[in-house]
Amino acid sequence: MLIANKKEGLIMAFRTFTQIEMNEHINTALDFIQYPITSIEFHKYLSLVVREKKIW
Repeated sequence: MLIANKKEGLIMAFRTFTQIEMNEHINTALDFIQYPITSIEFHKYLSLVVREKKIW
């Protein structure tokens, strides 16, 4: 799956955040991902980022 598609999925998951907050969390996740990665792994990683920052 392309990163663009993953980002679209993340934007849907984070639609309650402001656009700036969404972009920060997406970029943080993308910066630390080891490729290749599946969509499920990507979402698991992102949920860890969210919990670590206590933003959910």
